[in-house]
Amino acid sequence: MTSSRLGTFQMSPIGPFEAGAYTTIVFTYTVGEAGLQTGGRLRIGTPNMGWGEPLVLCPNPIEEAVTGPARRHNPWKPLNTTFQLSTGTPAWVRMWTEERGAANMQAKAGQPGWEWAKAAIHWRWWINADVEVGDFAPGDQIVITYGNTDEHPRGIQVQPFPEPEARPFICLVDVAGDGELREVPGSPLPVEVVGGPPERTVAVAPSIVVPGEPFTVRAAVLDRNLTHPSHPYDGPLQFGAEGEIVAVPGATPRHEGDARALAGVVASTPGVGILRVTTAVDEVETNPILAVPEAADRLYWGDIHAQCMYHQWKTAESRGDSTRTPAELHQYAKECSLLDFVANSNGGCPGPANPGWEETQQAVIDFYEPGRYVTFKSWECAMGVQGDRCLIYREADIEPNFRLPRQSDLDPTNAHACLRFCRESPYRIIGINHSFMKYLDWSVFDPEIDRLIEIYSCWGSYESRNDNPLNSKRRP
Repeated sequence: MTSSRLGTFQMSPIGPFEAGAYTTIVFTYTVGEAGLQTGGRLRIGTPNMGWGEPLVLCPNPIEEAVTGPARRHNPWKPLNTTFQLSTGTPAWVRMWTEERGAANMQAKAGQPGWEWAKAAIHWRWWINADVEVGDFAPGDQIVITYGNTDEHPRGIQVQPFPEPEARPFICLVDVAGDGELREVPGSPLPVEVVGGPPERTVAVAPSIVVPGEPFTVRAAVLDRNLTHPSHPYDGPLQFGAEGEIVAVPGATPRHEGDARALAGVVASTPGVGILRVTTAVDEVETNPILAVPEAADRLYWGDIHAQCMYHQWKTAESRGDSTRTPAELHQYAKECSLLDFVANSNGGCPGPANPGWEETQQAVIDFYEPGRYVTFKSWECAMGVQGDRCLIYREADIEPNFRLPRQSDLDPTNAHACLRFCRESPYRIIGINHSFMKYLDWSVFDPEIDRLIEIYSCWGSYESRNDNPLNSKRRP
């Protein structure tokens, strides 16, 4: 089917968009020569689920017999995505939304007309308009406003992280209602998402110190989402003491990339101290600093399930689920989040099809700074219904890609295969089990390997195998 028969897709504005900002986007679909029949469908997908959820008309009353213009919105339900029609026919649309990927469509991705499926694997919001009452004629228009401020004053929120080459907006149409979705000319439409201005300060100090021992405190000024701002902050930054527990030297903080660090801070007596950080954009406090006479143990903060662009690599898209390179991940963790340690645990990263395994391992070596920033070689082993484990290595040798451990004659489940892989590895490995929405099979467990547990996940958690499946999708 030629492009003129499918119609055209336009979007305004097309960016750049500021991460975390609120905006309104207007999609315009112009019907092509083939028309758009009753039972047909228009689909528009956002780049990812970080964009605001589209909230469409919720009928009131809930009555399937009500169609077309007679359908009215329930005024007690939120609404931020609306439509307008330009047509001389009685045609109307019923709006609905869903969150999903298109991984199940990859078998069709190689067929003519289904190439779009390669770019739609990733989960995203889909805005759907199903045609009812009548047929649209060539030249008619369906205009969808994503972020309509009539009912939702702020519009919709842009994804909260900058991304120079974001996944695209996608527009598909099924002109005959036969399930044959085709990409509309004008789609895909990639967009750029940029950081906002510097406006939030993060300040971090050691959690436990010993009086008389000098230590270093750090601060970074980021955008509203605590990501890289559109331009580096170059204004004043001053550390000050709250109370008499901690003394601050008069030296000027030194630059450490995106961070500023002040060395020589000292606790004079046991107790709990706090430092104040003042910048041109705000004033914040550090975390509490516990000064104890003797510190046998110290408290460090980090992320052992960080992910970069090679997480769950999609060969069809030539990218993974997350964003940024391994080096950029560590730079952010060290200079912006001000963490003490990080493990870049990309899902399936060592697999034969993932091009980022060597780069990920090299970044572990390059960014390791004893006494300041500890890096761990790691990857996430997905095990289907057995759950997931992050595997954290003591060593950081660079090794080639390898086949991921999977169920076989030797291993009744993927979980058994994963644990055997750890036992037989020449490296020292510990596992971190994920007690999250997908469930973890606790019958397969090795206390010598499974040393840590992820006890909660924001995308869903559960408490027992017999837990109500609906409860496993609990979110804060």
